Amino acid sequence: MGDSSAGSGGDSIIDRLIIILSYDGSAEDIFVNYTLLLLNFGVAASSLLFPTTQTSLQKWFRALASLLFFIIFQILLCFEVHCVGISLIWCAIMGWIWMDRRTRVDIPGVLLVNEDIVLVVDILVICYYALVSEPIVTVAHILAIVLLGIPSYSWTHNAVFTS
Repeated sequence: MGDSSAGSGGDSIIDRLIIILSYDGSAEDIFVNYTLLLLNFGVAASSLLFPTTQTSLQKWFRALASLLFFIIFQILLCFEVHCVGISLIWCAIMGWIWMDRRTRVDIPGVLLVNEDIVLVVDILVICYYALVSEPIVTVAHILAIVLLGIPSYSWTHNAVFTS
C-alpha cells in the first residue's frame, strides 16, 4: 500500500481504480505484490483441501467471502486515503495462513513447508517495505494481518459459524 498523489483530480472511478491496482505504474511493486497475492492465495486455497469433509464447502464459501471483503476493503481504503496497491489483501491472507499454520494438525507436511516458505517471504517483504516506505504502510500491513486475516480465519473455521 503506497501513497499516490496521482488521480486526486478529475480522474474517473475507472481511471482511479487502474491507478490503485497498477501501483501507479510501479513495475517493482506490481511484481512483488501480485506475486505475493498469488502465492498466498495458492497456499490458503490448498489448505482448504484438507481434510475433505461436509463442512469443506462452507469453509470455501466463507473463505471466498473473506477474500471478497479484503478486496473491497483495499479498494475503498485506497479511494478514501489516496493510496495505491493490493498489499492489504495479501497481508490479510498471510494472517489467515499464519492462523492455519498455528492451529491445524491435519495438514500434510508438504503444505506445511509451503505455508512456512510463503510466511517467511511475506515477512521479508513487509520488512523491506518498512525500510523503504512511510511508517503508515507497515502499520497498515500489520493491521491487515491482525484485524482482517486472523478474524477471517476464525470465521471460516470456527464450528460455531460452520454449523
